[in-house]
Amino acid sequence: MNKTAHILLAHGSRDPNWRATLEAVAQRLNRDEQPARCAYLELCEPTLLQAASTLAEQGCHTLRITPMFLGLGQHARTDIPVLCDRLQHALPQVQVQLRPALCDMPGFVDVLSALLGGGAHA
Repeated sequence: MNKTAHILLAHGSRDPNWRATLEAVAQRLNRDEQPARCAYLELCEPTLLQAASTLAEQGCHTLRITPMFLGLGQHARTDIPVLCDRLQHALPQVQVQLRPALCDMPGFVDVLSALLGGGAHA
């Protein structure tokens, strides 16, 4: 059986409180029987390779990496695809799937607008 896991990839911060929301999302996914880990580009750990290695050791064969970014800057457009290519070479036994950044997911603008009181817009 091909066990799929999620990696929520964010920028990172020295402030441990900054990570609380992202880690809460990962915990929710874990409760729903979907292995999930957070990973960070810089300033804190685990790194993408560390999180992916842990999941691979737990028997996950597919890693779905979601960049948790509100906009498509340099990291989302350039750096993360390069990191995912390197990850695939480092862990050839797993399938690395880079998903769209959070901001590029269908309905993202509607969800944010609704949360802020603006309702859903087409």
